[in-house]
Amino acid sequence: MSGNPFAQFIKLVTSDQKIQSLRGKIIALDNAIAAVNHKQKEHEASLNEMIKKINHLKKNVDVQELEMKTFDQQESEKKVQLNTRTDYRECQAIKNEIEAIQRQQSAQELIILDLWNQLENTQSLLIKKQSEYKDFVLECEKEILALEHEKIEHIKNIDVLTNERDKELVGIPEEWIEKYNLMGQKVTDPVVTIEHGSCNGCFQQLVNQDLVRARRGALLQCKKCFRLLYSPDSI
Repeated sequence: MSGNPFAQFIKLVTSDQKIQSLRGKIIALDNAIAAVNHKQKEHEASLNEMIKKINHLKKNVDVQELEMKTFDQQESEKKVQLNTRTDYRECQAIKNEIEAIQRQQSAQELIILDLWNQLENTQSLLIKKQSEYKDFVLECEKEILALEHEKIEHIKNIDVLTNERDKELVGIPEEWIEKYNLMGQKVTDPVVTIEHGSCNGCFQQLVNQDLVRARRGALLQCKKCFRLLYSPDSI
């Protein structure tokens, strides 16, 4: 039946369904590519945050070491004062001040030591993450390349099917094309098969008279959803 309008129309519908399926796959591939790019940006953002943390720790170390120098300067000044005093009470007061400064120095040393540990650990982690990131980027590029290649193949197939579709329009009644295009604006499957005596789109049961006509090659329209119906047995 390859030469009759009905068979030609079903061939057109089949081509359109393939095109629609390929377009859906392209959308899925675009989403997959976007997801890979998003993961890469997340990793990059994580590295940038780590670099910011390192810069912040360095600044904090500088501030705390400057504070330590202030304590050291205060201690030196107090020791000079101590060497120039002879009064016992005055010397004892200066010694107390020196001890207080030394306690502050000890506390400050712990703060600086903790900051240096944080800085060194973060720097080591950054070096490791940067190495991992290079490998990750290479994997992302490979994955995107494969996805892009698959997408290009789908586009080529769509082009082929689209060119063939123009030929498939020849010989099909204009009325069928109009109904098909109209339903195509409302649903994604404007033409469906008749399965178990029912519309495969909305499952509306067909009367026996219509089933007989469909088996003989008639193109019907569902009385409920208005999709175009055909019997697989008629092809």
